[in-house]
Amino acid sequence: MKWRSARIYRLNLPLLKPIPVKGQRLETRQILRIERESQEGIWASADCAPLPGVHSETINECLTMAIAFCSGSPTDRPLPVSLQTTFEIFDWQ
Repeated sequence: MKWRSARIYRLNLPLLKPIPVKGQRLETRQILRIERESQEGIWASADCAPLPGVHSETINECLTMAIAFCSGSPTDRPLPVSLQTTFEIFDWQ
């Protein structure tokens, strides 16, 4: 599918219960909600939410790479795993 536009939102979502991750207690999840519009005017969305201590990428790195990817700017490195998965979801929609 060809994409015409994109919106990227950075959100902090409070968790109902803290979750333990690699010795930390997470009380919020930082996510990127990415919405894309197809050439036909159909909107699709997917989230990117790397876990600190599990993924090597940070939310800031994902945000920078998502902006570059959605704008069509070439990058000199591959997309982080959590962001690659996010963009694969768009291929399924």
